[in-house]
Amino acid sequence: MKIRDFLSNPNFSRYSLLVLLLIVILDILLGFSGIISREQMKIFLWIPAGLESMFIIICLTNITRIIRRYRLLKKEGMETMDAWQEALEIIVPPRLARLAMIEPRIYHALYLSYRSKRQTDDSLEFQTKLNSYELLVKVFIGLCALEILLVSIMLPNRWMTWKILHLVLGLWAILWLWADYRAMRLYCHQVNDKSICFRIGLRYCQEIRWESIASITRAGKSSPGFAPGMLKDQPGCLYLVAGEQCNIEIQLQQPESFQGMIKDIKDVKQLYLSLENPESFLEVVSSRCQNRGDGSRG
Repeated sequence: MKIRDFLSNPNFSRYSLLVLLLIVILDILLGFSGIISREQMKIFLWIPAGLESMFIIICLTNITRIIRRYRLLKKEGMETMDAWQEALEIIVPPRLARLAMIEPRIYHALYLSYRSKRQTDDSLEFQTKLNSYELLVKVFIGLCALEILLVSIMLPNRWMTWKILHLVLGLWAILWLWADYRAMRLYCHQVNDKSICFRIGLRYCQEIRWESIASITRAGKSSPGFAPGMLKDQPGCLYLVAGEQCNIEIQLQQPESFQGMIKDIKDVKQLYLSLENPESFLEVVSSRCQNRGDGSRG
């Protein structure tokens, strides 16, 4: 096996950093415990130093592979952040790649929300009702801003480091809250000839084909809270809402898995939506079903 192929091996690149950290910690413990002398410590320090150099080489080698993979995925039409996440999976596990992309996704969505309207091909978009959630976000942002101001005034100047740290964390929280809200405005449910993409910001996103949908009807059910998700006492029922009353109920032919921001929601059999224009959504669904020769939905 060539050295380059060995360094590019996904399993080697994924676990090399963990091995490096374990060896460094072991060296420190052996040194403080007196098991090995300081003179011997110098020899043992060459081991993590060599591994660290190897890890840097691995990263530099994989940068080219990541960029090449990203460009290929972009040419195939994949969204920017999705392409970066899949490209990162070359060197890290999928779940770790997803976690690493949460922050860039949030800020990218904030940027796109203030840019010109997105192109959605032939898909029709239907916005989730966010009036209550918008009010909640603005209240939290106001409280964060007030807290930043009070801490800056009340803490003495000799604690300037803590004041600056609190300011940075407070501004980061405000930015995160507002970016998450703007993402929920930006990414909404999309209907096309082949499927419905159920999406509420960056929280949840899953494309369900028409043949996998049993029924779509009007509903009148209270929202369980401001955060979309599945309740423990209602397994199989996913609420894609944010504090507003549910007005659309969807039954699936079989359990489906929905991709979440951090983890996936499995065994989803029933969906509840809260749309700004439920009548328009039902009309589009009915027309699409009739075009497909299926009159059982709507």
